[in-house]
Amino acid sequence: MLRASLLLLFAAGSVLAQSSTDGKLRLIRADSLVSFEMNGQPIRELIGNVEFAQDSAQMFCDRARQIPADNLTIFSGNVQMREGKRWLRANQVFYFEKRQEQQAVGNVTLGEGSNELRAKRVTYFQNDRMAIADGDVVLTNSERRLKLTCGYLKYLRDDEYADATLNPVLVEHDSLNVETLRITGERIELFEGGKRAKVSKQVKMTRSNTRAECGEAEYFRDHERLELRIDPVTWQEGDKLTGERIDLFLDDQKLKRAHVSNKAEVTSEIDTLKIGKRINTLSGQEITMLLKDEKVEKVIVEGTATSEYYVIEEGEEKGKVRVQGDKITLFVENQNLKRVVIESDPGSSTGRFLPVGVAEGSPGK
Repeated sequence: MLRASLLLLFAAGSVLAQSSTDGKLRLIRADSLVSFEMNGQPIRELIGNVEFAQDSAQMFCDRARQIPADNLTIFSGNVQMREGKRWLRANQVFYFEKRQEQQAVGNVTLGEGSNELRAKRVTYFQNDRMAIADGDVVLTNSERRLKLTCGYLKYLRDDEYADATLNPVLVEHDSLNVETLRITGERIELFEGGKRAKVSKQVKMTRSNTRAECGEAEYFRDHERLELRIDPVTWQEGDKLTGERIDLFLDDQKLKRAHVSNKAEVTSEIDTLKIGKRINTLSGQEITMLLKDEKVEKVIVEGTATSEYYVIEEGEEKGKVRVQGDKITLFVENQNLKRVVIESDPGSSTGRFLPVGVAEGSPGK
């Protein structure tokens, strides 16, 4: 997902501390230079049109202060750093040369190509090859139309692993910049540069006509698959899906198939002006829902498949049908049930029709 954009998180470190045999900062120019002592320590102050170089990197700012005793250089005012296609802007950057740590603060923006990271502060620990961004973090990839926002983000460069907490939100857009997917939770982790995303606790997902809630979810972006676990519930228009696990399969950002495993159930609400609300129920070990243009066309129930649905004709309720078999397939058109096919070993399928007014315990038809 964000393989390239996550490389931005160590751009500040690359600009300040990599590439050559010595990696030392070198002053190119400044309008004025003042040396003085503060608390017994020598200080060098560079003012106006300050430019430094470090190997292939360039740093520009309004003012820089070097404190040799602390191995610290502070870049302040319109700080800009460039190295090849990478760039960084911030109000201030603290460079601790000895411990190889850089901290950019105040309106921090850094990027490379179509990728951009914004935060109040970004710290890069070169020895651990780890970056931390905090405060209104926004990580975007304009080419892939993805955005991750959070309050705190940790990134491990070698593993291409990102860990977002403090109200993280992952959003995907289409080519018209219309939001197609939004996932929230207490924690969002990105693996392998974003090929896989894992969302934990209080997970909520919305996309087009579908919304879902669960305790844990994984998004396999390259395969366009969402896996929902821990008490998952999914709503697809008027249908509610529950089970131990729900897999949602997309095709070009459109929902094509939903599969519910173990204790699977689908309930559909019927609401007519004449009879009010009724609930149709499907249950079994597994349920597969097939969609076209994000409209349900077929529902397949397997493993002690049971269907209870109301018969409505011209707005009038005629009764309720309850059928059971090894496999039940329902064909749907414009959200209306058109045909039911029951498959079972000979003699093992059952079916009952209860006309309106007949109690559940009655023989029925």
